[in-house]
Amino acid sequence: MNLRTRKAKDFLLSTEQLERAADNTPSDFDFLGKAIDTGFRVGSTATPEKFSICVQLGTLLSSVPEGTGLNYTIYFDPPIMLKGVNQGNAYPVLYLDTLKHMPLEGVRSKERTLLGQKAPDREQLSDYLRSYCQMVGTDQICLPIDAEAKSPSPPESYLKHREQLQEHLGKERDREYTDGEPEDIPNDENDRLAELQEPESLTPIE
Repeated sequence: MNLRTRKAKDFLLSTEQLERAADNTPSDFDFLGKAIDTGFRVGSTATPEKFSICVQLGTLLSSVPEGTGLNYTIYFDPPIMLKGVNQGNAYPVLYLDTLKHMPLEGVRSKERTLLGQKAPDREQLSDYLRSYCQMVGTDQICLPIDAEAKSPSPPESYLKHREQLQEHLGKERDREYTDGEPEDIPNDENDRLAELQEPESLTPIE
C-alpha cells in the first residue's frame, strides 16, 4: 500500500485503522495481491437473492462433510468472462441462495424449477472446482481440520509474495521515517516488522 499521504505511526502496517482508511479513500492506496481484481469482479455477479462466492471458497465448502454446519448448498451458473481475471478463462459463477424470507421467494423458486436450475452434486462440484483451480493456477484454501491439527504449508505464491511484501514494508518504513531518528519508530511497529521477517513466526493459511 502507498502510505505517503498518511502518518506512518498510524498506517505503517496492517491495522484496522489502515483498513478503514483504505475503504474510505481507496484512491490513496496501492493494493497488492496475486488476483486483486477477482473479489471485485465476483462481487459484481451478486444479487439480493444470490450471495456470490469465489472458486476457492466454493471448493472449500463443497468438500465439507455433511453435518458440520458448513455444508451449504452451492448453486452453479454457467461460467462468464471477468475482466482481468484468470488470463481470459471464463470464471465459474457460484452462489449461495439468499431467497429465504424474501418477497420474491415463491416466484423465483418456481422460475428455477421451470428452468431446471438446481444445485449440483457436491462431490462433482468439488472435483470440477479443483480441476479448474489447477488449470488456471489458483491457490486453493487449506485449513486445519480442527484446533489441534497442524497448520497446512503455505503455497509457493504465498512465499513469493511474502518476500515482496517484506521488501515493500521496509521501504515504506524508511520513507516515512526519513526525517526522524530510528527511536521515533513505535516499538510495537518494530516488533511487528520483526515478526513478519521471521518465517517461523507466521501461521499462514493457503
